[in-house]
Amino acid sequence: MPLSASAPNTTDVEHKLSFNHVLRGFASSGLRLVVEHDAGAHIGSVCAVYADHFDLESGGVQGVDQRDRTPATVLSLPVMGVRKISIHRDLWV
Repeated sequence: MPLSASAPNTTDVEHKLSFNHVLRGFASSGLRLVVEHDAGAHIGSVCAVYADHFDLESGGVQGVDQRDRTPATVLSLPVMGVRKISIHRDLWV
């Protein structure tokens, strides 16, 4: 979604940058994110971005040993339902 014309003191880059551009940046970086969405809170990596939704791959994370591994799941979430996105802080670094 482009910034509205009423946003104060925006540069040309900020005015033309869409939320999908930001999601594509997250997808290319492979960062694990916490996505707070109308459909609930989800942790995962953005694996695809489309016009009105994006795919978030969750699970499949290496834990301390193989018993902690969960199967990977891909969720399709509408862009309009995103409330907040933050970088996930793993406990096991």
